Amino acid sequence: MVKPRQYTPEEEIVPIDSPETDTILSVGEIRMNVRTHAVFVRGTRINFEERELQYLAYFMRNPDTVIPKKQLMDAIYPEESLRPRPDDKIVKTMISKIRSKLKPYLGEANYFRVFKGRGYILSAP
Repeated sequence: MVKPRQYTPEEEIVPIDSPETDTILSVGEIRMNVRTHAVFVRGTRINFEERELQYLAYFMRNPDTVIPKKQLMDAIYPEESLRPRPDDKIVKTMISKIRSKLKPYLGEANYFRVFKGRGYILSAP
């Protein structure tokens, strides 16, 4: 297994005090540059598939907010014809994939929580 390269914030991330801070999403130790689609945890870049990035970005734009599955599906799949069936487990699967990619860098810290019957939330532990 190849160890991920450590990046400095200057390499991919716009500095927080920059006028371009809207290109940076940050929740706890997770940072995403929406312009370059680069995701970092503790200085290590983590690779995500395009759809995983869309889910993560949506949650990061709405931190500490319970997001119902339907709202998430409408945002990620704006064209109704492309939207998976509501009973599909796509949301659960995507969150599981994102969690598994973050876990080696965040340990047991659980940034995603499920509110049964209400939705999902991303927040720093």
